[in-house]
Amino acid sequence: MKSSPNRHRSVLQPRRRSWGFTLMELMTVLVVIGVLTILVLPRFGQARRRALKSQMQSDLRTLVNAQEAYFNRYYAYSDNVSNLNFNI
Repeated sequence: MKSSPNRHRSVLQPRRRSWGFTLMELMTVLVVIGVLTILVLPRFGQARRRALKSQMQSDLRTLVNAQEAYFNRYYAYSDNVSNLNFNI
């Protein structure tokens, strides 16, 4: 009776590489993604704050223009924003 060569393979001999990923490779990828996420998230917060600031400045310019248009028509500034006829 002839024994198969795989049956007596030494523990130190490496196994043939399969087509999947090892646990260590997957864990490394997850750690890298986590570190990149930690580095990038504050940038999104800063961009959001800049966008909100820009929108507020634009709204204030619109309000000033509406006040000036009201003044040109009635020779007085409005004390009520609803009189200005503009939408923000």
